[in-house]
Amino acid sequence: PPPPPPPHFSSRRRHTRYKDWSRGLGDVYKRQAESKPTDEAMIAATNQALDRVRQLIRGGKWTEMKPAAEALLEQPMSDAQQRDAQALHELADLAMYYRGGIEKAVAELSIGNDFEVVDDFRVIIVETGPDRLVVRFNTKNRSFTFDELPWSLAHKLATFSLPEGPSSQVAKAAYQSIAPKSTDEDRQQAIEWLAEIQGEVEGTNPQQLAETIRSLFPQP
Repeated sequence: PPPPPPPHFSSRRRHTRYKDWSRGLGDVYKRQAESKPTDEAMIAATNQALDRVRQLIRGGKWTEMKPAAEALLEQPMSDAQQRDAQALHELADLAMYYRGGIEKAVAELSIGNDFEVVDDFRVIIVETGPDRLVVRFNTKNRSFTFDELPWSLAHKLATFSLPEGPSSQVAKAAYQSIAPKSTDEDRQQAIEWLAEIQGEVEGTNPQQLAETIRSLFPQP
Protein backbone atom coordinates (compact mmCIF):
# COMPACT_ATOMS: atom_id res chain seq x y z
CA PRO A 1 0.00 0.00 0.00
CA PRO A 2 1.14 3.64 -0.42
CA PRO A 3 3.11 5.12 2.50
CA PRO A 4 1.09 7.02 5.09
CA PRO A 5 0.90 10.82 4.80
CA PRO A 6 3.21 12.98 6.94
CA PRO A 7 2.00 15.00 9.94
CA HIS A 8 -0.23 17.99 9.19
CA PHE A 9 1.49 20.77 7.28
CA SER A 10 3.18 23.37 9.47
CA SER A 11 2.49 27.07 9.02
CA ARG A 12 6.20 27.68 8.66
CA ARG A 13 7.55 28.23 5.16
CA ARG A 14 7.97 25.12 3.06
CA HIS A 15 11.26 23.67 1.85
CA THR A 16 11.37 21.57 -1.31
CA ARG A 17 13.56 18.77 -0.03
CA TYR A 18 11.76 18.27 3.31
CA LYS A 19 15.08 18.36 5.19
CA ASP A 20 14.70 21.78 6.75
CA TRP A 21 12.42 24.77 6.84
CA SER A 22 13.10 27.90 4.80
CA ARG A 23 14.18 30.89 6.86
CA GLY A 24 11.49 33.41 7.67
CA LEU A 25 11.26 36.29 5.21
CA GLY A 26 9.85 38.89 7.59
CA ASP A 27 13.28 40.42 8.29
CA VAL A 28 14.03 40.54 4.58
CA TYR A 29 10.79 42.42 3.88
CA LYS A 30 11.58 44.81 6.75
CA ARG A 31 15.05 45.56 5.35
CA GLN A 32 13.51 46.19 1.96
CA ALA A 33 11.15 48.76 3.47
CA GLU A 34 14.07 50.52 5.14
CA SER A 35 16.25 50.68 2.02
CA LYS A 36 14.10 51.67 -0.96
CA PRO A 37 16.31 52.49 -3.93
CA THR A 38 16.21 55.89 -5.56
CA ASP A 39 18.97 55.26 -8.06
CA GLU A 40 17.68 54.44 -11.53
CA ALA A 41 20.54 52.04 -12.18
CA MET A 42 19.65 50.08 -9.05
CA ILE A 43 16.01 49.84 -10.10
CA ALA A 44 17.08 48.70 -13.56
CA ALA A 45 19.29 46.01 -12.03
CA THR A 46 16.36 44.75 -9.95
CA ASN A 47 14.17 44.67 -13.06
CA GLN A 48 16.79 42.48 -14.71
CA ALA A 49 16.77 40.15 -11.70
CA LEU A 50 12.96 40.02 -11.80
CA ASP A 51 13.06 39.08 -15.48
CA ARG A 52 15.57 36.32 -14.76
CA VAL A 53 13.32 34.79 -12.09
CA ARG A 54 10.36 34.98 -14.48
CA GLN A 55 12.39 33.16 -17.14
CA LEU A 56 13.45 30.45 -14.68
CA ILE A 57 9.85 29.87 -13.62
CA ARG A 58 8.56 29.83 -17.20
CA GLY A 59 11.33 27.40 -18.13
CA GLY A 60 10.56 25.03 -15.25
CA LYS A 61 14.11 25.31 -13.86
CA TRP A 62 13.34 23.55 -10.59
CA THR A 63 16.78 23.74 -8.99
CA GLU A 64 17.26 27.42 -9.84
CA MET A 65 13.95 29.22 -9.55
CA LYS A 66 13.47 29.32 -5.78
CA PRO A 67 17.10 30.22 -4.87
CA ALA A 68 16.97 33.00 -7.46
CA ALA A 69 13.64 34.23 -6.08
CA GLU A 70 15.02 34.25 -2.53
CA ALA A 71 18.19 36.07 -3.61
CA LEU A 72 16.03 38.65 -5.37
CA LEU A 73 14.21 39.42 -2.13
CA GLU A 74 17.52 40.49 -0.58
CA GLN A 75 17.96 43.32 -3.09
CA PRO A 76 16.82 46.90 -2.51
CA MET A 77 13.76 47.60 -4.63
CA SER A 78 10.77 49.83 -5.10
CA ASP A 79 7.36 49.01 -3.64
CA ALA A 80 6.10 47.77 -7.02
CA GLN A 81 9.18 45.61 -7.51
CA GLN A 82 8.80 44.18 -4.01
CA ARG A 83 5.22 43.12 -4.73
CA ASP A 84 6.34 41.40 -7.93
CA ALA A 85 9.30 39.72 -6.20
CA GLN A 86 7.15 38.40 -3.37
CA ALA A 87 4.54 37.08 -5.82
CA LEU A 88 7.18 35.25 -7.87
CA HIS A 89 8.77 33.79 -4.74
CA GLU A 90 5.40 32.56 -3.51
CA LEU A 91 4.62 30.84 -6.82
CA ALA A 92 8.05 29.17 -6.98
CA ASP A 93 7.87 28.15 -3.31
CA LEU A 94 4.45 26.52 -3.66
CA ALA A 95 5.34 24.71 -6.88
CA MET A 96 8.59 23.42 -5.41
CA TYR A 97 6.74 22.23 -2.30
CA TYR A 98 4.38 20.20 -4.46
CA ARG A 99 7.15 18.80 -6.64
CA GLY A 100 8.99 17.86 -3.46
CA GLY A 101 5.90 15.89 -2.44
CA ILE A 102 6.04 13.95 -5.69
CA GLU A 103 9.77 13.27 -5.26
CA LYS A 104 9.25 12.09 -1.69
CA ALA A 105 6.40 9.80 -2.67
CA VAL A 106 8.43 8.17 -5.45
CA ALA A 107 11.42 7.68 -3.14
CA GLU A 108 9.23 5.79 -0.67
CA LEU A 109 7.54 3.49 -3.20
CA SER A 110 8.45 -0.19 -3.15
CA ILE A 111 8.99 -2.22 -6.29
CA GLY A 112 5.93 -4.33 -6.93
CA ASN A 113 3.54 -1.96 -5.17
CA ASP A 114 0.37 -1.24 -7.07
CA PHE A 115 -2.23 1.47 -6.63
CA GLU A 116 -5.22 2.96 -8.35
CA VAL A 117 -4.46 6.23 -10.14
CA VAL A 118 -8.06 6.94 -11.13
CA ASP A 119 -11.15 4.73 -11.21
CA ASP A 120 -10.41 1.43 -12.97
CA PHE A 121 -6.82 2.40 -13.75
CA ARG A 122 -4.09 0.77 -11.68
CA VAL A 123 -0.31 0.80 -12.09
CA ILE A 124 2.43 -1.48 -10.74
CA ILE A 125 5.76 0.04 -9.68
CA VAL A 126 8.60 -1.45 -11.73
CA GLU A 127 11.50 0.92 -11.01
CA THR A 128 12.17 4.21 -9.23
CA GLY A 129 15.02 6.71 -9.29
CA PRO A 130 15.90 10.33 -8.41
CA ASP A 131 14.16 11.56 -11.59
CA ARG A 132 12.65 8.39 -12.98
CA LEU A 133 9.59 6.25 -12.48
CA VAL A 134 8.76 3.09 -14.41
CA VAL A 135 5.24 1.72 -14.04
CA ARG A 136 3.40 -1.13 -15.68
CA PHE A 137 -0.12 -0.91 -16.97
CA ASN A 138 -2.01 -2.55 -19.82
CA THR A 139 0.74 -5.24 -19.82
CA LYS A 140 3.39 -2.68 -20.84
CA ASN A 141 6.12 -0.82 -18.95
CA ARG A 142 6.15 2.95 -19.23
CA SER A 143 9.11 5.11 -18.14
CA PHE A 144 8.74 8.75 -17.12
CA THR A 145 10.95 11.52 -15.83
CA PHE A 146 9.13 13.57 -13.21
CA ASP A 147 8.44 16.32 -15.76
CA GLU A 148 6.88 13.74 -18.08
CA LEU A 149 4.48 12.21 -15.55
CA PRO A 150 0.84 12.30 -16.66
CA TRP A 151 -1.09 14.75 -14.51
CA SER A 152 -3.29 12.05 -13.02
CA LEU A 153 -0.24 10.05 -11.91
CA ALA A 154 1.71 13.08 -10.65
CA HIS A 155 -1.24 14.32 -8.58
CA LYS A 156 -1.93 10.85 -7.19
CA LEU A 157 1.70 10.51 -6.07
CA ALA A 158 1.54 13.90 -4.35
CA THR A 159 -1.38 12.68 -2.21
CA PHE A 160 0.89 10.00 -0.72
CA SER A 161 3.12 12.58 1.00
CA LEU A 162 1.19 15.85 1.24
CA PRO A 163 -1.70 16.49 3.63
CA GLU A 164 -5.21 16.91 2.29
CA GLY A 165 -6.65 20.39 2.37
CA PRO A 166 -6.50 23.84 0.80
CA SER A 167 -2.72 24.24 1.26
CA SER A 168 -2.03 21.24 -0.97
CA GLN A 169 -4.69 22.37 -3.44
CA VAL A 170 -2.98 25.76 -3.79
CA ALA A 171 0.39 24.07 -4.24
CA LYS A 172 -1.13 21.69 -6.81
CA ALA A 173 -2.38 24.65 -8.84
CA ALA A 174 1.01 26.37 -8.63
CA TYR A 175 2.80 23.22 -9.81
CA GLN A 176 0.45 22.52 -12.70
CA SER A 177 0.68 26.12 -13.86
CA ILE A 178 4.48 26.17 -14.28
CA ALA A 179 5.53 22.55 -14.94
CA PRO A 180 7.33 22.27 -18.31
CA LYS A 181 4.57 20.13 -19.85
CA SER A 182 1.82 22.60 -18.91
CA THR A 183 -0.38 23.94 -21.69
CA ASP A 184 -2.69 26.95 -21.70
CA GLU A 185 -5.53 24.55 -20.88
CA ASP A 186 -3.60 23.09 -17.94
CA ARG A 187 -2.92 26.55 -16.55
CA GLN A 188 -6.55 27.56 -16.99
CA GLN A 189 -7.60 24.50 -15.02
CA ALA A 190 -5.14 25.46 -12.27
CA ILE A 191 -6.58 28.98 -12.16
CA GLU A 192 -10.08 27.51 -11.88
CA TRP A 193 -8.95 25.42 -8.90
CA LEU A 194 -7.69 28.59 -7.23
CA ALA A 195 -11.00 30.34 -7.90
CA GLU A 196 -12.77 27.64 -5.89
CA ILE A 197 -10.74 28.37 -2.74
CA GLN A 198 -12.20 30.96 -0.39
CA GLY A 199 -9.97 33.21 1.70
CA GLU A 200 -6.25 33.03 2.36
CA VAL A 201 -4.44 29.71 2.78
CA GLU A 202 -1.30 29.69 4.94
CA GLY A 203 -0.79 33.37 4.08
CA THR A 204 -1.39 32.86 0.36
CA ASN A 205 -4.19 34.68 -1.46
CA PRO A 206 -5.35 32.23 -4.16
CA GLN A 207 -6.73 35.00 -6.38
CA GLN A 208 -3.46 36.95 -6.28
CA LEU A 209 -1.61 33.72 -7.09
CA ALA A 210 -3.89 33.29 -10.11
CA GLU A 211 -3.01 36.82 -11.24
CA THR A 212 0.69 35.99 -10.96
CA ILE A 213 0.15 32.94 -13.18
CA ARG A 214 -1.76 35.03 -15.73
CA SER A 215 0.98 37.65 -15.82
CA LEU A 216 3.65 35.02 -16.45
CA PHE A 217 1.66 33.13 -19.07
CA PRO A 218 -0.69 35.60 -20.80
CA GLN A 219 -3.36 33.99 -22.90
CA PRO A 220 -3.38 34.95 -26.62
